[in-house]
Amino acid sequence: IIIMKKILKVLLVIIIVFVLAAAGLVIKFGPNYGLYILPPSPEQYVEGAMTFADFGIYAEGKEWKEAKAAAIEKAADCESYEETYPIIQEALNVAGGKHSKLITEDQSDEWAEEQTLPECDFGGSILTVKLPPYSMESGQSEEYTATVINAIKDNGDSIKGVILDLRDNTGGDMGPM
Repeated sequence: IIIMKKILKVLLVIIIVFVLAAAGLVIKFGPNYGLYILPPSPEQYVEGAMTFADFGIYAEGKEWKEAKAAAIEKAADCESYEETYPIIQEALNVAGGKHSKLITEDQSDEWAEEQTLPECDFGGSILTVKLPPYSMESGQSEEYTATVINAIKDNGDSIKGVILDLRDNTGGDMGPM
């Protein structure tokens, strides 16, 4: 019984050390992967956004360093995440130019619902593909891509030319497009 109690105490200590180590790792590295033990403050939220913005195509040089520092400084006065959105967007305009924007969860859900698939029409020997913008939030990348691939497969050797209609395509995730 005494040996069993000692083993249980050792196991308890090991478990506590393991849990504390895991918590420490989540606290230290979790924010890089969107994992938090406690929700981040608005200032920490902006700092995390700036870490991602550091990968922007224009995120270098004096202008970016100033924009990033200004965003973090402005965030100190924010009391909610919503208050940080314009601050983050302003910094994103510098880091990524017109190709970067903050998308809120509500906007992401909205765009996913509005996603349309390509329209393919084969007339004569010409395949016309109307390629709409693609939002990765829709989760329809395979269906989006398959629509065009299947039109090509279905008409195979009969296709002598392709018209790619991009008139209503405002961009998005280039992978499926």
